Amino acid sequence: MKGESAGLSALLASHFYNSFLISLPSSEKWMNSELQAWVLNIDENEDDFSETEVSLGNIFSYESLVFHKGALENRRTEQLATGKELWSKRREFFDSLEFIDDFGAQLRTWGHRADILSKVRETLLCMNDFARRWKAGEFTDYQHEHLATCGLSAKVSGESPSVNNDPRKRKEREFWLPKGVKVNCQNHVTLPDGYRLHFYPESSEKTIYVAYLGAHLPL
Repeated sequence: MKGESAGLSALLASHFYNSFLISLPSSEKWMNSELQAWVLNIDENEDDFSETEVSLGNIFSYESLVFHKGALENRRTEQLATGKELWSKRREFFDSLEFIDDFGAQLRTWGHRADILSKVRETLLCMNDFARRWKAGEFTDYQHEHLATCGLSAKVSGESPSVNNDPRKRKEREFWLPKGVKVNCQNHVTLPDGYRLHFYPESSEKTIYVAYLGAHLPL
């Protein structure tokens, strides 16, 4: 760290991988949201070196986590910039959700507008937050309004009676759960350009099954 002669491998790793430090407030020097450090740069012949001062993000308390919230969210967005990344990292970022039918293929082959995919990312993150809190007991049931509480700004609704009572239209919205039960995934999030994301909240498991991403299903 700046002002000290000895180096620390954790600081080097944070700088090299462009990541945040997670530290314990064991002394005053670790109780800062940003740590000033120096990096010793040695050329390939090892006969010359230079020093560079760097600032490292440090998370040591809830307040420091809030301080870095914007940067952490930007880092997450960078890691989930494409449909393939959303799918390949689903267990890391959407561990409280279940995906069924062809949803994975719909993400992996995504070739539509970026603003739609951005809204999909927001939707999945908010759904995952809700499902996690549902399992933890913060919510007792599923309601559309709970997704808004978790930060979702898009419209969420079910289908109209004219759709649900029409066998042909209802069939378009029915999907099989892994346990062999066919359910009506009428609940959906309205996305830009007429796209929809259909899902099914399973009360007994306190989770959400995400079933469909694509153009508006037939009316």
